Order: sequence, then structure tokens, then C-alpha cells
Amino acid sequence: MEQKMIIKCLCGKEVVLEIYGGQYQTEYRGDCACDRKWVLTEISELMEEIEDC
Repeated sequence: MEQKMIIKCLCGKEVVLEIYGGQYQTEYRGDCACDRKWVLTEISELMEEIEDC
């Protein structure tokens, strides 16, 4: 699993998101220079569980 990823903030600057600890490590967090806070959560497994119901 990737430990970092880069996204583009709404302000146009690149933001490095780093994997955030926890049991499943499905969340990435990072801060932009413009003071926006970013959280990206991978939800593929959650969607699979919902579809199975």
C-alpha cells in the first residue's frame, strides 16, 4: 500500500497526503500551505459490504 499520495488543492498547490495510522490504514491526511486540511478515505471494502446486504 502506498504510504503517500499527492493531490491538487482547490487553491492550485500540490498537497502530500500521508497514510494515517489505525487498524485498517485506509485514511490519508495532509495540510496545504493555504491552511486547508485534507482527509481522503478509501471505502472500497465498505461499499462491497453494503452491496452484499
